[in-house]
Amino acid sequence: MSAEPLIVSVPCDVCGDICAGFELLPSNAARSQGPDHPRLDLGAYRMYVWNFERSGESEISLDTYERLSRLLQDRDYTGLSNNFDWRYCVFWCEPCKRCYCIKHWTIEYVHDDPMCSEFGKCPEGHGKILDD
Repeated sequence: MSAEPLIVSVPCDVCGDICAGFELLPSNAARSQGPDHPRLDLGAYRMYVWNFERSGESEISLDTYERLSRLLQDRDYTGLSNNFDWRYCVFWCEPCKRCYCIKHWTIEYVHDDPMCSEFGKCPEGHGKILDD
């Protein structure tokens, strides 16, 4: 199978602002959204992700690339959250089945310390850990 680069921007279901972005790259493909991280092997499959809490990059297997690609193309954020790192999907409210940008989460800091975990509530009042 010849994999193609995939770029997915996730809009907020309230205001339309982008709340996350994913870029999947097959081996030897150049990034379109910025420079490659120098520690990554450009001959490997790679994933770049950013959301309102974090950004990161990693080398991934062809199998992982194909599974991530299917989930992202289907906008299956439940599957993405359950089968990969939930931190990729902090924008996703499972009970609402909606995406929210940082403006629409009410954030509380556990222990009143901004360096501790963040607990967020969506506009409908559903809560979840946003950062640990």
